[in-house]
Amino acid sequence: MQYQILRVNATKFLGTDVEQAARDLTEQVNRAMREGWRPQGGLAVEGFKGGAHHYLFQAMVKD
Repeated sequence: MQYQILRVNATKFLGTDVEQAARDLTEQVNRAMREGWRPQGGLAVEGFKGGAHHYLFQAMVKD
């Protein structure tokens, strides 16, 4: 079994754009699924109030 983590940076020049980051991650997940990968668990979000970086993560597995 193979494992990978997809990551999208939601940090933009002036703040964050979580909606765009979610769309970008959705595209990555759909592309990976077409290649035989499956999502493992739910979406993970990392970021701290006032922090410099915010990310969305999705773990993927492939047999």
